[in-house]
Amino acid sequence: MVKAHLKIFYIGSCQGFHNADRYYLIPQRMLNGFTRLGHVFYAFNDRDVARASTIFNSSKLGRKSMNQKLVKDCVAYRPDLIILGHCTLVTNDTLGILREKLPDTPIIYRNVDPLNYQQNRDDLSNRIDHVDWTFITTAGKSLESFSSKKTKVTHIPNPVDKAIDVHRNFGQDTLPIDLFFAGSVLHNREDHRQALISDLLPKISNVTTRIIGAGQEDRVFGADYYDLLAQSKMGLCLNKTNNEYLYASDRFSQYLGNGLLTFIHEGPRFQELFGDAIVTYRSVEDLTEKLLKFHGDDALRKQTAERAHTLAHDMFDVEKICQYMIDCAFSVKPTQDYAWDTTVYGG
Repeated sequence: MVKAHLKIFYIGSCQGFHNADRYYLIPQRMLNGFTRLGHVFYAFNDRDVARASTIFNSSKLGRKSMNQKLVKDCVAYRPDLIILGHCTLVTNDTLGILREKLPDTPIIYRNVDPLNYQQNRDDLSNRIDHVDWTFITTAGKSLESFSSKKTKVTHIPNPVDKAIDVHRNFGQDTLPIDLFFAGSVLHNREDHRQALISDLLPKISNVTTRIIGAGQEDRVFGADYYDLLAQSKMGLCLNKTNNEYLYASDRFSQYLGNGLLTFIHEGPRFQELFGDAIVTYRSVEDLTEKLLKFHGDDALRKQTAERAHTLAHDMFDVEKICQYMIDCAFSVKPTQDYAWDTTVYGG
């Protein structure tokens, strides 16, 4: 039986010295979700601790000291559950020491990057047999290659958080931005995201756009980013890959959660979860046609975005995702109905 009030020890970039302008990212959402479920969540920022461990402010030079402090802090805290984020400075030897000192504490790993990136595949492979569970924001058969008899793998979506995603843009009539996109500052015309933006903009010259990244404006973070979300009717989600089942940038959940009508490529098949409450497209021509349709019919834009907002705050609720991770980590029967693909690989 799982304790009603767990002590959770999270390792990764959460809060810390430089994360005020990333308050809406997934670690903060998980902190909120586990806390609202009645658990206590302690975040150990491996990068900050490593840098602070040397006068040279070097994470590389401070790595050994950070791993030693991690063991000391974790043993002092005596957690019921250890969660790894993208804490690549933490060695598997350190995880082995934690297993020896805390033999009844599950160790799980959360990974949100696309599987078409070799570095991410290497990171996932590195944790095989060293963690009990890996949770990946991609679904499908490709997860099996990161599993083993000791490490089970399953899918979780990017979460929506009612404390962060507070806007209801579907209820607004006079928003100044028709179409919003935010992404990396891409300078490679061969990147499919930059290519699509370059091809799309001349076709929708009568649509008021704010394009952050993709060869346009510099990136925006913090409250400034959420201010732009609050001013936007529609959001365009361009993923690093369109070929992975249920993979999307976390902006997909941010757009949905704040009531923007959301456009996404049909490749990841999110229409299986949302139906026509989101707008999927096959090509820039298809995207152009659908954008102009909703731009010209604001009532339809509002109705569609509201349905997606309701679905996202239900299916992708961060509390529900945190509860799923607990169910898996402690090998209990599902305590809720989970709408996403819950196939488990390995074990």
